[in-house]
Amino acid sequence: MPNEPAPPRSHAMRIFLAFLIDVVAVAGYPLLGEAITALTGSDLAGELTSTLLLILLTAWLAPKVSYRRRDALWWITGLGGLWLFLILAWRLAYLPYKDWPPRDDELPHAVYLREPSYAGVWRDGRTTARQLPTAS
Repeated sequence: MPNEPAPPRSHAMRIFLAFLIDVVAVAGYPLLGEAITALTGSDLAGELTSTLLLILLTAWLAPKVSYRRRDALWWITGLGGLWLFLILAWRLAYLPYKDWPPRDDELPHAVYLREPSYAGVWRDGRTTARQLPTAS
């Protein structure tokens, strides 16, 4: 049927997509920092600007994958932000399906799918029925 959603991505495809997201965002971080340093002549400006942009990107993506916006501040620690972004990329690569536990504020909208091919997967109940199968 033309309106049926695509099944969840395979594990290999999810790994590939998460890798691409990580490469673009995390590998772009030092490149952007170097470009800003070249423009301004200040290493501090390059580092602060590129870190701020990663914080903003992470804050924008975090709620889509059950994290809080304030978790983006982990970028200030360096490795904490990188670890968080690896998890975000892994989860983003699986959307619109979700195989992680919903946060407490997402529970009222969480709809677990009961079909065998969707075992352990939930969706946000605010998503339109045309995009994802309904729980029956």
